[in-house]
Amino acid sequence: MLLLLLVPFGCKDPTGTHVADLYVGWMEWLPEVEASQPVKVHIAGTMACGAEYVRRYEVDGSTILFNPYAIVPRQQCLSLVPVMFGETISFIGLAPGTYKLQSGDRVFGEVVVTAGQIDRSALIAAGQAWAVRDPDGCLRLRPLAVYPRWPLENAADTASQWGSRFVTGELIDLPAPVCGSVTAFRLVSRE
Repeated sequence: MLLLLLVPFGCKDPTGTHVADLYVGWMEWLPEVEASQPVKVHIAGTMACGAEYVRRYEVDGSTILFNPYAIVPRQQCLSLVPVMFGETISFIGLAPGTYKLQSGDRVFGEVVVTAGQIDRSALIAAGQAWAVRDPDGCLRLRPLAVYPRWPLENAADTASQWGSRFVTGELIDLPAPVCGSVTAFRLVSRE
């Protein structure tokens, strides 16, 4: 209980260990989930190497808030490392409906909670990403802290590279490999 009181303030304890909120830069999730089943939402960001990841999410009305944090030791290295974690969320007890997925002030997208069967054919994905051309000339989406980098599926969006943008889209399976990948990113929007 005391730990939760320390999180918002980033306080240090006498041993030098402190708690730091983590920046969530990328999320992947199923567009629909069964109300009676736990589901995994992948989140990615960066944290100091040597830090211990602590998951934290809560449901607030029609919003699921992700606010993970890290316990950072006194003897930490000075670099940030990319991290990706699967948050297993229980939707048991949630009423069927549409819920926003949010971290901090950023809304990543929506998930539909249903009482029936769900469609598992695609993953929704959103977050900070770049479009970069690889040595073979393929334009790939490069999300923050995530590997692999998927080729962009949308023909109109494969002409040029672009810098850091907030993007939303779907991870789709391809009938045949494109740029050596059997999965592509179908861009829906970019800010």
